[in-house]
Amino acid sequence: MTGALKQRGVPDPTALVAAEPGALALRIAYERWSDTTDGQGSARSHGEQSSNCKAANALC
Repeated sequence: MTGALKQRGVPDPTALVAAEPGALALRIAYERWSDTTDGQGSARSHGEQSSNCKAANALC
């Protein structure tokens, strides 16, 4: 993500800070998905993490 942001002209420190929440959300969603057995965990986990990112961004 950081590389894509830098390619779009975002300065290095800003790109790194902006990419971190997305990477964290993806990691948490994957961990939760890998713990599910119903086959629906991925969509649910990604949706939850998206909501968590939006809530965190609203606090900044």
